[in-house]
Amino acid sequence: AIMSLYDQLDRQGHRAYQPINIAYGIKDATVAKVEEGMIDTPAIQVSVEPIRHYPEGETAAHILGYLGKISQPNEIDRYVKEKKYSPNDLIGKTGIEEKFESDLRGKNGIKRVEVDVLGNTTNVIDEEKAVPGNNIYLSIDLELQKVAEDALERTLEGIRQGGSFQSRWGNHKFGVNRRKGRPYVNATSGSVVVENVKTGEILALANYPAYDPNLFATGISSTDWQSLMPEHEDDLLAPRPLYNIALQTAVQPGSTFKMITALAGLENGMNPHRTIRDMGQVFIGSHPKGCWLWNSSRRTHGAVDVYNALRDSCNYYFYSLALGRNQRTGESLGMRVDIEDIMNMSKKFGLNDKSGIEIDIPNEASGGVPNPQNKVLTIKAMLRRKLKGVIQGHIKDGEEFSEEEIDEKIEEIVSWTEIMEPLSRNEVIKRLDEMGFEPERRLPGEREGLADMIKFTYLDFAGWNITDTLDVSIGQGQSAYTPIQMANFIATLANGGNRHKVTVIDSIKNFDNSKTIFESKADATKIKLKNYQNLDHVKLGMRKVASEGTARSLFGNFPIPVAAKTGTAERTGTNPATGDTYDDYAWFVAFAPYEEPEIAVSVVLFQGGSGGYAGPVAREIIAEYMGLNEESIEEEVPYKTKLAR
Repeated sequence: AIMSLYDQLDRQGHRAYQPINIAYGIKDATVAKVEEGMIDTPAIQVSVEPIRHYPEGETAAHILGYLGKISQPNEIDRYVKEKKYSPNDLIGKTGIEEKFESDLRGKNGIKRVEVDVLGNTTNVIDEEKAVPGNNIYLSIDLELQKVAEDALERTLEGIRQGGSFQSRWGNHKFGVNRRKGRPYVNATSGSVVVENVKTGEILALANYPAYDPNLFATGISSTDWQSLMPEHEDDLLAPRPLYNIALQTAVQPGSTFKMITALAGLENGMNPHRTIRDMGQVFIGSHPKGCWLWNSSRRTHGAVDVYNALRDSCNYYFYSLALGRNQRTGESLGMRVDIEDIMNMSKKFGLNDKSGIEIDIPNEASGGVPNPQNKVLTIKAMLRRKLKGVIQGHIKDGEEFSEEEIDEKIEEIVSWTEIMEPLSRNEVIKRLDEMGFEPERRLPGEREGLADMIKFTYLDFAGWNITDTLDVSIGQGQSAYTPIQMANFIATLANGGNRHKVTVIDSIKNFDNSKTIFESKADATKIKLKNYQNLDHVKLGMRKVASEGTARSLFGNFPIPVAAKTGTAERTGTNPATGDTYDDYAWFVAFAPYEEPEIAVSVVLFQGGSGGYAGPVAREIIAEYMGLNEESIEEEVPYKTKLAR
C-alpha cells in the first residue's frame, strides 16, 4: 500500500494542490485520529464526498452496471486525456452506468488557487460549484423486478432440492433426473426478461446469481472481486454473478422455437387444420429420430394439426414439415420447410440481431440463426479443441514433435473437414499413421481410438444435411438465442408482427427534473408475412399449451388467459469440475393476456432439467403485472423509486 501511494505521488508530480484519494469509507474512529494529527500533518485532510449508492442492493444490478477505477489504456485515453477526468475518478464500467457515463457524471467544480514553488496552495482566487449529473429514469417496474428476482431464485432452489414451488396460484412439483437418480442439483443459474409488447420497453430483467453494485462504489477490494468469480473457471455453466445471462448467453431454445417452424410452414402453404399422424419416429438412413413421447414411452400423439402440435410439442409434426411429407405413411404435404425458410423466418423476428437495449458492456450476443456455412467453422473449432487435449497421448512410441509441429499436424487434421465427401475410416487411419500417430490406440476413459473419434464424431458431421435441418426445426442443433432475443420474438408474435427496438430507458432529465432531455418513444418495424392471420394460428397453439398442454398444470386454472410454450434443450459435454454430464436447459416463454397482449416473458434455467420447471417464474411475473397479487384494487398514488442515487 505504501509503494502504491508513492507511485501515485510520483505520477502526479509537483501538483500538491490536486488531492490524491488514499482511502474511502473510513470509520468514525479513524476520522477522529486523523483529525487529531492534522496540526502536525496539514497535508492530510478528511472530506465528505458524494458516492453512488444503490438502496436496493442487488436489485437490477445487471441493468444498472457498476463503477470502477480508470485502469485500462483505452479508458485512460478516453477519460483522462480526452475528457480531462482526474485519474482518481470512478467511471461506469458496465450497464447503464457505462452507457450513460457522460449524462450521469455532471460537471466538476473548479477552484482556482495560487501555489508556491512546491505546488502548495497559498490562496483561493475563486470557485465554481459542481453541477450534478442528469437523472435517468428506467422502464423497469421495481416491484415486478423484485418479483422476477425472487421467483427466479426460489425456482432454482426448488429444482436443486427436488422440492416444489409454493404459490397462491398452485404449488408446482419439481421431479428428479431419472437417468441419474437425483434432483437437478446443478440448476444454479438462470435469467428472465419481461417486455412490454406494445412498446418494446423492458419491465424486468433478472439474472441469478447477481451482485451488489455498492461493492464497486468506491473501488472493489480484491477479496470481494474474487468472491464474484466462478468456483470452477473451466465449468462454462458455473454460477457467474457478474455475467449478464440475459444478454450474453445464447443457447439452443428447444421447443420454444417451434413457433418459428410452424409459421414458416403456414407461410409456405400448410393448412393449419391439416393433420399429420404421429408415427413416433423418422429415419435418416438407419438412424431414428423420435418424438419425445415415443422416446420416453413408445407412445404417439396420434393425428395432430398445427395447434395440437404446438400444444403437445410433437417433434414428429415438425420433422414432417422439414421433410415435406409424413415419412412413415408416404403422404406428401404439398410443401416443405427447408433450412432457408427457417433462417429467414428467424431473422424476421430479430433472432439474428442485437435487441437494441442501451447496454454496450457487456457486449450483447447475436448471430445465432443457423447457417450451413457456419457449421463447418463450428466443427473445426470443436475438433481443434479436442485434438489439443488428446493428441499427445496418440503419438507413436519413439516419435517426438515440437509444439509447432504438433500445431501444424492438428491444423492438417482439421482441414479434412473441408473435403466434400467425408474421408473413409481406412483413409483416416492411413493418414494418421503416416503422420506419426497411433490411429486406434484408446486412451484411459476414451471409448474409441483417435481415428474413430475424428471420423464418426467430426468429419461425418461437418457438412450440412437433413439431420441438421430436423434438429433446427425443433430448436436443437445449430440455433442459439439469448433470453432477451426470445422475449422480443414472443413480443413480436403477440402484438401482430411489430418488431420493436428494445429499450430500458424511459426518460432522461436534468438534475432538478426541470427539463426533459430525452423521452423514449416506441420504435417498431412491421415484419413482412404473406398472411398475418398465420400469427393467430400460432398464438392459438400457444394458448392451448397453457390451457390443455405441457403448461396446463401451471395455467390451467389461472384467472387470466395466457399463451405459453415450454422448451427443453440438450446441453452436451461433460462438466470438467465434476466429471458428470451436463443436464438440459429449461426454457419457458409466454405472453398475456391472450386476447389483448401486454407483456411477454422469457425464462431460461441452466441445467434446469425440463421446460415446465421454468414456468413458475413466468406465472409469478404475470400475476404481479396483472395486479392479481393485490388483495384489493384501489386507486394508486403515483410514486418514484430510485434504484441508484
